[in-house]
Amino acid sequence: MEGQMESPERLRDWVEAGKQVGKDFELERDGEYWIGGMALQKVRDAYVAYFWEVPERLCALDEYVREERASFPRLEEALSFLARGSGLHVEHMTPLEGQKLFSLA
Repeated sequence: MEGQMESPERLRDWVEAGKQVGKDFELERDGEYWIGGMALQKVRDAYVAYFWEVPERLCALDEYVREERASFPRLEEALSFLARGSGLHVEHMTPLEGQKLFSLA
């Protein structure tokens, strides 16, 4: 399918094993620093993708300027959603230890 990306094999293995993978990020956009995070987890037959971002100057308010969560039938679609939304390379996500970026409850 056009616009979709292939997932690295180890990322696929982690996700298929039920692990939540993700990463935090910092970037500069239009002269302003932003912080955020993205994560992905398989839930039954769907892949749940989540990301958030906020300008660094607003992070103390504990409100996200942008927060999105969506489910997809294929892993590649979920990865494409995260790449388009964040503008970052999703293949660098790794299994999250401790606190997760999103809850399935």
